[in-house]
Amino acid sequence: MVRLFYKPSQKNLLQEGNYLFEVFAEPKKGEGPNGGEYFIFKFKTVFEDGSSRILQQYIAAWEECFRDLLEALGGHRNEHGEVDMDSDGLIGLKFEAQVVHIRDSRDPQITREKLIHFKPVESVIEDADENLF
Repeated sequence: MVRLFYKPSQKNLLQEGNYLFEVFAEPKKGEGPNGGEYFIFKFKTVFEDGSSRILQQYIAAWEECFRDLLEALGGHRNEHGEVDMDSDGLIGLKFEAQVVHIRDSRDPQITREKLIHFKPVESVIEDADENLF
């Protein structure tokens, strides 16, 4: 079962915390009113009961978290701080991220989910292995 939500509200937000995500669809590219480039990502997380949730995130290309996400998905940062990665083959790639709640800048009555602290799945597994010993 996949739960899809169009408009965020208090009752359907993911609880704050760390989640394992999978890229659910190829990112779509957009342009903001000031010409800034952004990407729309759809990520899927599966809960212990087997149900899942699709989370849509708008991430501006200039944001540090965009580079962190690309690195978590296997991209490599060059000496200029840029991460170049082809969007082909992203579907199914997994990463861990922390979900936090933020107030919408235009409507403070709306709370949105934001992903931060992206980690590649390999480092999540290594962290778990280190805690075993």
